[in-house]
Amino acid sequence: MFPRQACGSEQTGQQDAVRELRRNISQIYEFNHTDGVPPVSANVFAPKVESTMCAAMNNAEAPDMLAELRAATAQAHARLDGAFGALDLSERDGLARFLSAHAIGLGPLFPVFRNFVESELGMNCPDYPAMLSEDLRSLGNDPDDLPQLAVDPALQAPSAPVGVGYVVAGSRLGMAVLRKQGYWGEQSTSATPGRYMEDESGHAVWKTLMPWLKGRTFDQGEREAVTAAALAAFSSFASAFAVSAGRKNTIETGADG
Repeated sequence: MFPRQACGSEQTGQQDAVRELRRNISQIYEFNHTDGVPPVSANVFAPKVESTMCAAMNNAEAPDMLAELRAATAQAHARLDGAFGALDLSERDGLARFLSAHAIGLGPLFPVFRNFVESELGMNCPDYPAMLSEDLRSLGNDPDDLPQLAVDPALQAPSAPVGVGYVVAGSRLGMAVLRKQGYWGEQSTSATPGRYMEDESGHAVWKTLMPWLKGRTFDQGEREAVTAAALAAFSSFASAFAVSAGRKNTIETGADG
């Protein structure tokens, strides 16, 4: 995968370049030898040259982690966008299900996300669970009644916080679009369910995360762990969306659906 362990078919062109470099080095040292400077074999330099060229070629072929995450999670992202996009947020029930699903999905993700934001990015982490709890209470729902999802083993890998950070921080971009479209209760002068929807502090996390991902080097094992965690994070929200379907009448009945 990335990076390749060997230069493969491109080694032929590399070997030609090394041979040319050896000839040039030999000519230089033959010239120095005429002035009494002992020649140094070009073979002393060739292994380092070959190693450097091969490493450079491998690095050029490996995409940055941000690009790899975008490609690896594109389908999962599109499916989740389609599911949540089907909700009518102008209706109270639609907004309640949206917020409930996000609260459920964030359950196993948020501790990992907060640790990553604070420890790796050095930023204050927005308290999304607290925002969601307040918003659900504003709608008459008890957030303590929400089901809890099991923690996916992929979220426990050392590099997992990177993948979780990518998904959770990236979700705030979609929230900005939803705010423009409008949602139930946003114009109310009383307590409104808009804390989670209106929060913009997550944008700063995303803006910090992008260069962090592009500038950091990951080995093959780390790349796989980061990608697996990102997919697990999308799966967490997808499972939460499915679970939230049975809770749509909670507001009206006051019972746990």
